[in-house]
Formats: sequence, C-alpha cells, structure tokens
Amino acid sequence: MEPSPTLEVYHLAHLGLVAGIMDRIGLAEVVDRKVGARPGEKVSTGTALKAAVLNGLGFVASPLYLFGHFFQGKPTEHLLGPGVTPERLNDDRVGRMLDTLYEVGDGGVPRDRQGGVGGGGRGSTLWPFGWCAGTAGTIGRTSSGG
Repeated sequence: MEPSPTLEVYHLAHLGLVAGIMDRIGLAEVVDRKVGARPGEKVSTGTALKAAVLNGLGFVASPLYLFGHFFQGKPTEHLLGPGVTPERLNDDRVGRMLDTLYEVGDGGVPRDRQGGVGGGGRGSTLWPFGWCAGTAGTIGRTSSGG
C-alpha cells in the first residue's frame, strides 16, 4: 500500500483574496520600483507593505513588536512570496518599510524636495487605480477612475 501524500490545510479567511488583489494590481512591484532595491534585504519594501496591509485587515490591534506573530501558522510564502517567513516579518523590517515609505513620499519624490505631504494626483501610484491622495493626508476616489 502506498503512503498517502501529506496535506496541509490553512484557514486563510479573507487574506488570500486580499493578497490576490494586491498581486493583481502589482502593489509590491510598484512600491519596489519607486523605492529601489535595498542591499541585503530579504523581504522587499513592497512585500513588507503587503504584509502590513494583511496584518491590518486581520483585525489585530497588537503592538508593532508582535507583528510577526500574526503570520505564525499562516502560509506566508503563498500569501507574500517565496522565502518570506514569519521570522523575517519582524518589527525591525516593518519599521524600515515605514521609514522608507516616509522618505520616498506618495508620488515617488523624496520628501525633502516635496515639502511635506503632497502630490497624490496624476503622478501618484494610486492614480491608475482611480484613487488620489489629498494635500491634507486624505485619500479619495477620483471621479474619472483613472
């Protein structure tokens, strides 16, 4: 008698759907293209942002130092990409991701040249998807949808 194959079952709830939508719109790739490659990174800035969105939609109100615990027992390589493990999704990585996104700003122009929050119009990475960021830090839907 042949041994039966090992089957692993995970309860993803809405995380698989949300991860699939982020893959479809290319969120991680757009962010990584804007911020550029960082030497020695095992998890890119775009992938860390994707993880933060999934964590935020996981209805978890935990401190940043527990960020990686949210992904324990979840198929992170399936949700986020090859080589991404919960151990690599720690508070240091999320902090570096947030710092990097702050430095770059919402339109891909470094903030020291931008003079604070701005852009968010047609130059924004959100514009092709029908969203734009206002100057007061708000995000709204464009009437034309892109």
